[in-house]
Amino acid sequence: MQTDRLLRLIRTPSVKKAVAAVFILFLLYLIAGFFILPPVVRSVLKNRLSQQFHREVVIQHVSLNPFTLSATLKGLSIKERGNSENFLSFEGLYINFQAVSIIKRALVIKELKLTGPYLNIRRDADGVYNFSDLLVRKPEPGRRPAASAILKFSVNNIQIINGSADFLDGVKNVRHTVRAVNLTVPFISNIAYYVNSYIKPSFTALINNEHVSFEGETKLFANSRQTSINLHIKDLDLTHYLSYVPFKMKFKIPSGYLNMDTVISYVQYKDRPPLLDISGGIALKNLKLEDAKGNQVMNLPLLDTSIVSSDLFSKKIHVSRLVLTSPELDIVRNPNGKMNLLELLPETNAQPQLKKKGPQRMPLINADSIAIKKGRLALTDLSLGKEFTTRIEGLNMNVSHFTTAAGKKSALELAFKTEADESLGIKGNFSVSPVTADGSFEIKNIVLKKYAPYYQKVVRFDIEQGKLGLASGFSYDGDVKHGVENITGMSINVSGLKLRKKGDKRDFLSVPVLAVNGVDIDLLNRKIGVTEIKTEKGALLASRQKNGTMDLTGLMAAAPKARSGAQTKKKSQSAHQWLVNLKKFILNNYKVSFEDLAPDVPVKYSVSRINLRGENLSTARGSKAKIFLSCIPGAKGSFKLRGTAGMNPTEVSARLDLKGLEITPFQPYFTNNVKILVTSGNISTSGSLSLRYVGGKLAASYKGESALSNFASLDKGNGDQFLKWDSLHFGGLAVNSDPMSVQIDRIALSNFYARVIMEKNGFINLQGIFNAAGNGPAAARPSAVPQPVQAASAVLARQPSGPARMVKINTVTLQGGTINFLDRHIEPNYSANLTEIGGRISGMSSIENTTADVDLMGKLDSYAPLEITGKINPLQKNLFVDLKTDFKDMDLSTLTPYSGRHMGYTIRKGKLFLSMQYLIDKNKLDAQNHIFLDQLTLGDRVDSPVVTKLPVRLAIALLKDRSGRINLDVPVSGCQ
Repeated sequence: MQTDRLLRLIRTPSVKKAVAAVFILFLLYLIAGFFILPPVVRSVLKNRLSQQFHREVVIQHVSLNPFTLSATLKGLSIKERGNSENFLSFEGLYINFQAVSIIKRALVIKELKLTGPYLNIRRDADGVYNFSDLLVRKPEPGRRPAASAILKFSVNNIQIINGSADFLDGVKNVRHTVRAVNLTVPFISNIAYYVNSYIKPSFTALINNEHVSFEGETKLFANSRQTSINLHIKDLDLTHYLSYVPFKMKFKIPSGYLNMDTVISYVQYKDRPPLLDISGGIALKNLKLEDAKGNQVMNLPLLDTSIVSSDLFSKKIHVSRLVLTSPELDIVRNPNGKMNLLELLPETNAQPQLKKKGPQRMPLINADSIAIKKGRLALTDLSLGKEFTTRIEGLNMNVSHFTTAAGKKSALELAFKTEADESLGIKGNFSVSPVTADGSFEIKNIVLKKYAPYYQKVVRFDIEQGKLGLASGFSYDGDVKHGVENITGMSINVSGLKLRKKGDKRDFLSVPVLAVNGVDIDLLNRKIGVTEIKTEKGALLASRQKNGTMDLTGLMAAAPKARSGAQTKKKSQSAHQWLVNLKKFILNNYKVSFEDLAPDVPVKYSVSRINLRGENLSTARGSKAKIFLSCIPGAKGSFKLRGTAGMNPTEVSARLDLKGLEITPFQPYFTNNVKILVTSGNISTSGSLSLRYVGGKLAASYKGESALSNFASLDKGNGDQFLKWDSLHFGGLAVNSDPMSVQIDRIALSNFYARVIMEKNGFINLQGIFNAAGNGPAAARPSAVPQPVQAASAVLARQPSGPARMVKINTVTLQGGTINFLDRHIEPNYSANLTEIGGRISGMSSIENTTADVDLMGKLDSYAPLEITGKINPLQKNLFVDLKTDFKDMDLSTLTPYSGRHMGYTIRKGKLFLSMQYLIDKNKLDAQNHIFLDQLTLGDRVDSPVVTKLPVRLAIALLKDRSGRINLDVPVSGCQ
């Protein structure tokens, strides 16, 4: 029944007409779609595009498929303006529409495929692009653009196949090519039904013959607007793009390649800040940097970075690995003092930039590992007047767990060597916020001569040899005001050090070994602590020049004079002095050689086997250190000093022992002041020495015993032996410099010999021992003033003006003395020996109204006794002498030379007894001379030019008593 009704309905005229109409419309649709619309669309599209682009447009073929709702456009080309070259073209464009577009009231495209697209871009020398005219739109006057509603769309299966492009840059004279472009975008839509469907775009191309590709996924129109792209770049040649750097480059990059395999994600939220996340790997290969002259500055074979998920917008970066392999860096400091790296930086605008208000947040950067492997660094300094070069090789650095997070530390290891086998190693930890660091470092085999250009202007000597080693712990805390820097456990080692003055061929200082251990430096509290300083087997050569200057004082270049303001500032800064503590100082087996060129005869002297010890040395006020010093002065002497020393104030209290110091090497220092030549003699002393330097004044004192032994000297005039003794001993010696005082308990002179000669001119050699004013011999003229008065006057003349100086000598002892007298004033010469001289002088003092007791004795030619007794005080300002001299049983025949010269007769026999009493008080002489002659008998007549005209024989005869004796009293008095 139902079928019959349907058939009857179809057969009705109205239905037949409707079906026929639909068929006709469908047929017209097909005819229009296949045959009519394509040429119309081709023509309209060609005209409209030509008008829009102001260029010739060519379209080879347009086809439509009304069944599939698809359109194909083939052979489209847009020519360059004014010529026949292609500006834009493609081989084919295929679009497949969907009928659901009508239902959705949106543009829905099932497939869009573009085949063989080509774009030709050109920039002329004036900077104008070949499409610049397309960017300029002139709005129609009086017409405002109408607001348009948002078009709903859904485009699927977007494909660009085998695209290409050319870019000719006439400004930079560079051509860029893009080939084999393939782009796939599966889906783009803003229709709600598709909004949560992800699409995965992909891109591949050859850009300047370098492969570039990326893959990703995106939700462009969701509330989060999330986009994710996988970016793949392999061996992208960076040199092609340097011409587009937005500043003038002062360097060249001859090579450099970029590799990227990263994922970049962007998410934009409505209720919180957007997110830009990056992860993956970035690598630079064969990157080379040269300066404008073509000199290499940097060579980076490989920089490999692996980035963990990092949010760039929130400044949170996490790097899992950053490795620089075999980097090379050439750093040059030019003659103007500028670094070549700084000169490569672009010029900046001199206008000051406004500072952003508020605290700036530091980026949060985390790096699991940062490493430099087999790095090389070349350093050249041309700013010093003398070129300095060095090469750092084998540079290896590892930083673990680097972070800029507050309070967290990172671990660092760094090591390298130089071409001279110098090495540096650092191990430690550091933090960025706050800036802190702690760890240790070690430097080995620093060749000191190598760095001469840096100290040549400061010192006036050369370091011929020497290596330095340094190792220490360190800490720095930047959280404290001005920072707190500490050095802990530092050790310094110097080996084979040799210093030489410029132009000299000898080393003035040689230090084979110097070790400084346990150095702690507290910069905040200005404290330095040292456990031990030790050195051995060194040598020092010092000299004094002809002008009297010491060569060692000129080893440092003169410092520039500081301004008064700078001096005041420096003084205020040094108000808080450094506290230095040294537990132990050891100096073993050193030698000091001294050469003095100032005297007429240069002096060469050496002190060997110098050993110095110090314990607990400190600059703390009142601190005392133990010191010990021993050495061998000269050839065979010995010196020892043991005691304590302080630096604040400067003072020394020590026991001093000196034995066998030879004085002959020092002869040139006094050879011009004396007329004798010292042939032997040595000084010994033992006692307590005290030195104190306070208020710019030195106070010294010494208590002990001293001796000058085995002394011998010759007369320079005739070479005869002049003065010698076995021992001159000073016992109970006490000397003070402030106030000046000398106290001697006893002076003992034993086994001494003196040669007294009266020359032909009547001058006694004793008078000319000391040259006048220290310059040349004294005038050889006899004096009429008595010798005791002359001696006293000489003593007073040598005393400097100023406060009185106290001198006290308790006892002077003479023993075993011999005086040989030779008178060359007469012919024949007379000689006599005063032997067995002994006795003492007691109680000499510079104190007023004190006198010394004199008790001396001896023999003339070993048989005639001599005795001198009385009181003297030669140390006072006003000389006092009260002496009695007794001479007994002297054989007068020995005086024949005198009698023959003055009396004209020899003496055949006779004895002389002489008693003299001399009193000198306040420069007044009062003398009593008692002369007793026994059996004086004259002999033969003697001719003499100065013989007296008196009747000598008659006078002697008249003076004799019945027993043949002559007894005379001869008083003498006068004033100086």
